Amino acid sequence: MLQQIRERSQGWLAWILAIGLSLLFGLWGIQYYLNRGAKTGLAAKVNGDFITRAEVATVYDHLRREYLLQSSNTGSKIDPALNTRLKQAALQQLIQFHVLNRAAQKEGFRVSPILLSESIRNLPAFQENGQFSNQKFQYVLSRIGYSETDFLNEQEATLLINQIQAGIVGSNFIVPQEVNGLLGLLEQQRDIQYVIIPKQRFINAVQLLPNAEKQYFEHHPELFKTPEQVSIDYIELSLDNLLATEKATHPQLSEILAKQNAEKQFAQLSTRLADLAYSNSDSLQPVATELNIMIKHSKLFTRDQKIDNDPLLNNKTIQTAFSNDVLEHHYNSDVIQLAPGRVIVLRVSQHIPSAIKSFEEVQASIHNDLSTAEASKLAEKSGTQLCATLKLHPNDMSVLTEANLKPDTKLKLQRNTPFAYQKAFRPTLHCRHKLT
Repeated sequence: MLQQIRERSQGWLAWILAIGLSLLFGLWGIQYYLNRGAKTGLAAKVNGDFITRAEVATVYDHLRREYLLQSSNTGSKIDPALNTRLKQAALQQLIQFHVLNRAAQKEGFRVSPILLSESIRNLPAFQENGQFSNQKFQYVLSRIGYSETDFLNEQEATLLINQIQAGIVGSNFIVPQEVNGLLGLLEQQRDIQYVIIPKQRFINAVQLLPNAEKQYFEHHPELFKTPEQVSIDYIELSLDNLLATEKATHPQLSEILAKQNAEKQFAQLSTRLADLAYSNSDSLQPVATELNIMIKHSKLFTRDQKIDNDPLLNNKTIQTAFSNDVLEHHYNSDVIQLAPGRVIVLRVSQHIPSAIKSFEEVQASIHNDLSTAEASKLAEKSGTQLCATLKLHPNDMSVLTEANLKPDTKLKLQRNTPFAYQKAFRPTLHCRHKLT
């Protein structure tokens, strides 16, 4: 049965149904249709639960509208045969909901408060500018006639059922013989001997063509570019600094009152900072003067700068510094949050464009790279010849001695070893000893 469920979850119709159901279950919850429907016009009875025709019609309407949106059908009519299949699918989905809901409760599935909270905060319907808005949350609930408690209960039920659905669709089947065979392969061990042919042996034998370095430089100029760099001036607001000042200025205040005052100042100053940076878009000096805050300066950094635990150079700061408005038009940035209670406004103070290095600067490194590449090819060629000899004379180790190579041994080698050793597990590898 599980296999049939998974197989039937494929194809265009299942795709349409999945999208429809995500809209149906994901925002308002199917309980809306189950609890608010009148117990008239019975369509089905599942474990004592009633499914009415009105409920089936509501789900069908969602599936039908979703099909029209996803298909090339621009009219309001669909094929009668498909129409019948959608109605049947609507009933089956309601039945499936009841079965899964009962199964989840019986098997002890639970939804943690943290998961429930995160699922709601991540719903686009409740977000403004990519962030959860409690005001919009309350507004949407009022528009659809929901109390907060009702919505939380229905969202919890939806998440509960999703656990069952994900377990069924994502399940796999394997027979005991396959399990034993797979474990045998995964836990297999091998004893190997190997030799390393160092490429350094062949460096002196490498002879590059005349002007090879120059030709490589001319054909790959993009490899020798200096990265574009900028440094920034910025004004920073810190809640911690405001709190420290508040405590020093009003030592008689309790910790709670001092923190409340600092938070209020931080919110006001953040708004003021944004307004001043916008109205004086070509300079930070008027902003710093008005707010009595010192302008700070950063070091040069690139678009791909490693952050290295520097709270200033986070991804948001780097992206803003290299943005078109800040870099090209020389505007002040918007307010950027580095961390809770810490914001900045920045502008570019120095810009060093990317440039191609001179050939003289990179000639030595090109020579080393080309010589190393050619030495690697010679080492590989030597290894290929050595393998061919050993295949003809597998017990003759004198060929290694003549090549001044000493074999090393690895015992009980497993598959989860570095890549070079994993080649020891190739099925075509010649083995002189019994595998374990």
